Amino acid sequence: MIKISDTNEGALKAYLKKLEAKGWEISQGNYESTARKGADTAQFNIQSKTWLQITVMSAKKGVWPKDKIPTALTQPKGCNLLDVGLHENYDDNMLFSFTCMGMSEAEANAYMNDLIKAGWEGDTNMVYINKPWRGKAHGISLELYEVAAGNASFVVNFGPEI
Repeated sequence: MIKISDTNEGALKAYLKKLEAKGWEISQGNYESTARKGADTAQFNIQSKTWLQITVMSAKKGVWPKDKIPTALTQPKGCNLLDVGLHENYDDNMLFSFTCMGMSEAEANAYMNDLIKAGWEGDTNMVYINKPWRGKAHGISLELYEVAAGNASFVVNFGPEI
C-alpha cells in the first residue's frame, strides 16, 4: 500500500491514461479506480483533494491440481492459471476456484461448451455432471464466475449428486 500527498484527481486521470496506453485495463468510479494487467492489479483511492492511496496486488500463478480433483474436470486449453484455490470441507466435498489469465469471454464460453459436448449439462454460465470420485457418487458444478480485465474466473463445487 502506498500513500501519496500533494497530488490531485487530474494527475491520477493522466496517470491512468498512461497505464491504459501501455495495455492496462482501467475501470473508474467516483472515489476508486482500478488498473489490471495480467496477474497485477492496482487500486487507486482518492482520500481527499490532495491524498491518494494506491494498493498493489499480484496474483499467484497456479498449477492445475489434477491428482486432487475428478478427471471429468479438465484444465481449459491455453489457460495460464492464477489464484488456484482448493478447499476440502468434509466427506470429500470441495470448493475449487481458479482464474485463467488472458482468457476472453468467448474463450471461457468455448471451454464451457466443450464440457457440454463432453456430457456435462447446463449452459455457458454453469455446467454440472454426476461422476464417481473417490469411490462415491459426486455432483460437480462449474460456474463461470467472472470475466474481467482479460481474465476468466471459475468456481467449482464437488459434493453430493446433483
